Amino acid sequence: MRGSPLFFDPGFHMPDYDRNEDILFELGSQWRWSIERSDFALMAAYLIENQLRWDPPAPGGEDGLAKKNDFLLLGASANRAIGDLLLNFDLAYSRGILANSFSLPGVTGLSAPIEETRDQIGISIGMEYAINNEQSLSVGLQAQQLIDPNEGLQPGRQALSGDVFGNWLLRYSNSLRNGDLVLSATVYGDLEGDSLLAQAGIDYTLDDNWSISSQIVAISGRIPSPMVLFDQDVRLGATISYSF
Repeated sequence: MRGSPLFFDPGFHMPDYDRNEDILFELGSQWRWSIERSDFALMAAYLIENQLRWDPPAPGGEDGLAKKNDFLLLGASANRAIGDLLLNFDLAYSRGILANSFSLPGVTGLSAPIEETRDQIGISIGMEYAINNEQSLSVGLQAQQLIDPNEGLQPGRQALSGDVFGNWLLRYSNSLRNGDLVLSATVYGDLEGDSLLAQAGIDYTLDDNWSISSQIVAISGRIPSPMVLFDQDVRLGATISYSF
């Protein structure tokens, strides 16, 4: 929204989510095979990026020209339960992603537009461990890399890095007093070490009607991470809920 610290004024009006009367649809299919304590899946999909994109208006116009941002995705996933430990693995190949996506290293909303599309390979590895009936620990790692990032780059366009980029996450949860009190903590950061988010929360159920939750969130970030907008940001919140 205009006036928000997250809004970068392009110098023209960005009207809505309309994509120049293009027909918008997403289509996907998944095949899954399950055996004892394991699952495997293959998937294919035609998708539209969540990241929005507009080109400058046509001559004499005021509204930006919206892009559809469609791409193809091929993926595979597997998980394996070993006692109280659950392991997860995902592999994805994306074809035709716009190169000015917010998730690309060194490219933020402040950067010059990059109109070319690129292909990307990504993996995700996760672990969930039930310490006991009350405590659990989760660890996740996501990494991505552009394939041939600067192949066919037009003259004057910003070069892209071919380095691996991504993020990691650590979460701990402890349920006490027969589940009436839940303590949780989450730490999230990127592989480049440019941003970090830490969160701690308490959820307490007083009775069948009343519950209270509270959390504190601290964020740090530096350029080129988009989290630089929230550097040294600390937030404390509380919610009281009544159910009937």
